[in-house]
Amino acid sequence: MKNIFKSEKQLIVDKAAVSNIMSALKEYFLQDGYDYMEEEQENEAVLISVTKGGMFHKILGMQSALKILLTPSGDGILFHAGIGFWEQQKTATIVNLFITWVVVATQVWGIVQQAHLDDKALEIAERAVQEYKDLQNNTQYEYCPKCGRKVAKGTICPKCKIVVK
Repeated sequence: MKNIFKSEKQLIVDKAAVSNIMSALKEYFLQDGYDYMEEEQENEAVLISVTKGGMFHKILGMQSALKILLTPSGDGILFHAGIGFWEQQKTATIVNLFITWVVVATQVWGIVQQAHLDDKALEIAERAVQEYKDLQNNTQYEYCPKCGRKVAKGTICPKCKIVVK
């Protein structure tokens, strides 16, 4: 896989929060029409594979892929996410000889649309970490009356910038 975009961050949280992060990522990507798969790795790490693209994209060798690796380390969880494309060299080369510019333009648009998917995955993981910490501290939540986003009671909604009481 060729990585085009990648995000890395040390999430400072109890290692037990891995399941919260995995649940949040799974919910988001399945709702958005992605295929989602989890695989346990050595040292309690979890590899998450998120793919989108039908048979046509597979044949062209241009199926988009997001790989997320959650690794317990030190005082938290190390988050790695990378977006790239699975390459099927022989098939892709032959088929690409017969491809028109329309298909290439479509593929480029797909790259542009998914450019921030790794950042979105990191945002979801950070939100899951905060929810985990809040549950540990018994923080109460309310829903923003304007956008419906779940935020800690008495804080400012990050989207609407209004205080949620």
